[in-house]
Amino acid sequence: MKVILAIVALTFFVHCTKKELLPSQGGAGDQGSSGLPGTNGNTGEAGAQGPGGETAPPTLPSNVVLLGPNGSLPAVDGSFLSNTGTSFNARLSLSSTDPTVMSDVTGNSVYLHAYRGNRILLFDNLAWKPVFINDPLSVIVPNSPNQNFDIFIQASGGSPQLEVSQWSGNSRTVPLAFFQGVLVAQNNPSKLYLGTGRTTVSGLCEDSEKKRFLWNYYNRIPKKLKVDGPAGYWNSGTLPNWRPINGQEVRVEIVVGWGDTSLELHASELTSVADPLCRALGIGEDSSTTSNADISGYAGVAGWVQMKGMLRRAPSPGYHYYQGVEISCTSATSITWSGFALVGTIQ
Repeated sequence: MKVILAIVALTFFVHCTKKELLPSQGGAGDQGSSGLPGTNGNTGEAGAQGPGGETAPPTLPSNVVLLGPNGSLPAVDGSFLSNTGTSFNARLSLSSTDPTVMSDVTGNSVYLHAYRGNRILLFDNLAWKPVFINDPLSVIVPNSPNQNFDIFIQASGGSPQLEVSQWSGNSRTVPLAFFQGVLVAQNNPSKLYLGTGRTTVSGLCEDSEKKRFLWNYYNRIPKKLKVDGPAGYWNSGTLPNWRPINGQEVRVEIVVGWGDTSLELHASELTSVADPLCRALGIGEDSSTTSNADISGYAGVAGWVQMKGMLRRAPSPGYHYYQGVEISCTSATSITWSGFALVGTIQ
C-alpha cells in the first residue's frame, strides 16, 4: 500500500511541475541558447502567440534592410523592386491582338501588349515603380510619309500612356540616355524608351517581310526579311559598274532604334553566258551602285551558274535599305540573269 501511495504522489508532483514550466497564454516564450527573443528556448521555434493571434517579427538593427523575394530591394512605398533589366513584360506591335504577329501588317496605331507577364517599371522622379499592363495601350503614328518616330511610355496621373516623338530626317529630336542602366529620354527619366517606327509613303506604319518598320527595344524576336527579283529572265551587255538588279528597286527596308540590332542577309541569282566571262552579285547598304556584301557571289564559267552573297551587320539607328546589285567584270555581248532573291533576318 505504501508503494502505491508513493507512486501516486510522484505522478501528481511531476504533473504540477510541468504546468508551472509552461509559458502563460499571451506571454513571450523563454529565450533558449539558440533562440531569438520571443522564441522557445528548448526548440528554437516561435514562441506563443500574442493577443492578436500573430507572432511579432523580430526587431532589426537600423543598419539592416529586409530584402524581398529573390533579393529585391524595398521601394519607397514599401513594395519591392526587382531587377529592371528583366522586368519589362511588354512588346510593341501593329496588331491590336497579337504581340508577336508574323504575318505582314500595316496600321496607323502602335500597340503595347503584355508579353510573358504584364509588369513593367516606370520612374516617378523618386523611384522605379511597378506598373501592370492589363489591356493593350495604343498611340497614333505620325500622319506623314517616310517619317521615323520614337515611342515612349510614362505614367500620367497614375496611368501609363504611350507617346510619340518624331525624328528630323534620320536624326532624333529627343536624344536618348541611360539612367540607372535603363534607356530613357535624356533629362527626363520618367519617359521610358520602348522602340522606333517609320511610316511608309502612304503615312502608315508597316511590319512586313519587305519593310520592317517597327523595332522593339525590349523582347525582340527574329523577323524575316525577303524580296524576290523580277520574274523570268533579263539580259544585259557589259556592266562595268554595280547596278540594281535589272535596274529595279529590289530591296528590303528597315528602321532601327539602337545599335545592338543584328541583321543577316543572303542573296542568290542565276546567270548564264556563252563564253567563260566573270559576273558578280552583291548587296548594297543604302546604295544601289556599290556592294557592301561580306561575301559576293561570283561566276567565271560558261553556262548557267548560281551566285550567292552574304551580308551581316549591326545597323546604326535610323532608316536603312539593302539592295541587290549585279556587275559583269569583262566585256560581253549578252548576259542572261534570272531568279534573284534576297532573304534574311533581323533581331
